[in-house]
Amino acid sequence: MFVSSRMMMRFLLPITAFVRIGFGQKRTESATAMNMAFKDNMARALIGTYPDFTLDYALVRISDGIFVGGGSEAVSTVAKQDKEEDFLP
Repeated sequence: MFVSSRMMMRFLLPITAFVRIGFGQKRTESATAMNMAFKDNMARALIGTYPDFTLDYALVRISDGIFVGGGSEAVSTVAKQDKEEDFLP
């Protein structure tokens, strides 16, 4: 169990910020977002038997739970006018 746990944590720790956002809305009473991601991915994405564990990256989840929409934010651009400028050396 220790080898598989270590492998999962080595994968999840560098993406902690994404995991906190992705699992942060999951309704739990006592588990953190990282705990939920660890538990979910241990059951889902860790494959193989000791000592040959590996991660199936296609099955890894970095988000789960209730997600709030992005709202009505929008981006627009203003067309730049073409104008000639003389640049003297």
